[in-house]
Amino acid sequence: RCRSAYGTQEFVQGEVLEADPPRVLRTSWREVWDPDLADEPSGRVSWELGLMSERVAMLKGLGLDALQRTYAERVRLPIGARTLVRTMAANGARCVLVSGGFEFFTRRVAEAAGFAADRANRLIDDGAVLTGEVAEPILGRSAKLAALNEEAAAAGIHVVIVDSALD
Repeated sequence: RCRSAYGTQEFVQGEVLEADPPRVLRTSWREVWDPDLADEPSGRVSWELGLMSERVAMLKGLGLDALQRTYAERVRLPIGARTLVRTMAANGARCVLVSGGFEFFTRRVAEAAGFAADRANRLIDDGAVLTGEVAEPILGRSAKLAALNEEAAAAGIHVVIVDSALD
């Protein structure tokens, strides 16, 4: 469950469907912040983890156009995501997407949803294809926490709530 900073409104509900730390986590995800979404089916989120360097090395030689096609064909904002982020921003929240995924995708998702900024892993390319490397720092658990703490400090916030069971 994810609640507002004041603990008065619940935004999402879900449950862990499968966990095999540190490699697999599958959860359900249901938005409950808007009554109009009450009848929407639950989504599912799956994380299957490997070492970042192993995963990125497999991408060596992949054309940047393949990343764009993947984004265009596979990435969809969850129903209500844009409304949630923009409503929070309109009410004074600075919404930042911090992800262990790749900046190529998070940058586009952040822009589409209305996030103020995003932080994610940056794939290194030569202008045409991926080199099979990722820029430092790799946003694993500690780097994501550092990014959240930096954002919180810049906003004068002393407490950050993280809703990822992996972190």
